[in-house]
Amino acid sequence: MHLSDIFNVPLINLELHFQDFTLVDNETIIDFYCCENKEKSAVKSLTLFGKHSNTSEDDAVVDSLLCRQEAKVKLKLLFKPTSEFKFRTEYIRSNANFFESRHSHWISFQDAIELKSFVIFLFNSSFNRNHLKLLIEKWNIGWTPEWITLTIEFCESVDIDECVNELTLTERISNLQVCRKLTKYEYANGNTSVIHYHLRRPDGTVGVISFENNTIGMFQAYCDVEDNSATFSNVLFNNKFQ
Repeated sequence: MHLSDIFNVPLINLELHFQDFTLVDNETIIDFYCCENKEKSAVKSLTLFGKHSNTSEDDAVVDSLLCRQEAKVKLKLLFKPTSEFKFRTEYIRSNANFFESRHSHWISFQDAIELKSFVIFLFNSSFNRNHLKLLIEKWNIGWTPEWITLTIEFCESVDIDECVNELTLTERISNLQVCRKLTKYEYANGNTSVIHYHLRRPDGTVGVISFENNTIGMFQAYCDVEDNSATFSNVLFNNKFQ
């Protein structure tokens, strides 16, 4: 890290293995590299890495570091906190464009949908099929997130077809035009299929839910109506909608 100072080159990304340092040392590093001041700009991207599961002491370190940092481009949290660790809005006050949490059991569904990063990845979450259905229902009644893409690793196997069919039969998404597409991908180590559901609201905004292997779900919000007309012209203006 000191080379950036020697050659007068600003440090852009910082990966901090916080379990290798004391609380005081961690705070010193974060305060110097990750906080805006008159003499030095904060790094744009921060990764907090834990090589083993957190102890309660590690949680306290993470809490302090997240409250201090001001990363605005990427914030990657590659550690596993204890079950006692809880989400605080102070952690994401800078609203980094990209947010990733490798172990997300500490982030509630309400916290997740209120995040303001453009692109969000939540792995090892505590979310289940009911949370997915609630997300679709919220889209149906006009809710629009501040994020663009939210990718979730669910805690259980989720049948996206079953979820959408249940919502349709009970008329809980009656405001939406729904179109299903199946895309198959071929890779060197095997093939995979991704199910896409296009959910068009009366105002022309489109939500797309994509599911792979029944556990990884991605929700994308397309709110530019004019762009949507071109992007989704092959599915929005045919007879495949329910």
